[in-house]
Amino acid sequence: MTGEILEFGWLDVGLTSDIYDFRFEITGGALADLYVNDDIGVRVLSENSTFAGDCSVDTTGFAKGTIGAIPPILPAEGCTPGYWKQMHHYDSWVNYSPTDSFASVFGRTVDGVTDLLSALKAKGGGLNALSRHATAALLNAANADVNSTAFPTEASVIAAFQAAFDSGDYELTKDAFEEANEEGCPLN
Repeated sequence: MTGEILEFGWLDVGLTSDIYDFRFEITGGALADLYVNDDIGVRVLSENSTFAGDCSVDTTGFAKGTIGAIPPILPAEGCTPGYWKQMHHYDSWVNYSPTDSFASVFGRTVDGVTDLLSALKAKGGGLNALSRHATAALLNAANADVNSTAFPTEASVIAAFQAAFDSGDYELTKDAFEEANEEGCPLN
């Protein structure tokens, strides 16, 4: 089997033992058909290891490990405020409604923003832009069909919004929400 290593991790678990784990994507070989739509995950315990964190140096150790199919890393996804504010996409809203109070959901009051739909429609920059992109990020996190990796939970979106709101420094968080919301929308 041939593949490309996508992730590698190492942990020193004692004076002479290390754990390595890695994920690789299968690119070919006689066994590749057995792992269609999966990556391979490998976890190795190296006893009496001489590894010191430098992969360019030869090391020794006694290896014991496990190997198996694991789900592939899915690409990040996100739908924009423009997607979420369209009436014909309201069927994609999960856990929330366009008329839900913005202040009740996010725990903060924004002038001119009464509900989630008005947040999505808020024009301009600053706090309006933060509110607009936070609402889209929230809806992305709530929908299981959107692989929202930067803000994977509703709580993470709300906490990030509240921290930015409370600090008065909106731009960095707004930019992070905006980038996540523009990853590509998998919904209708």
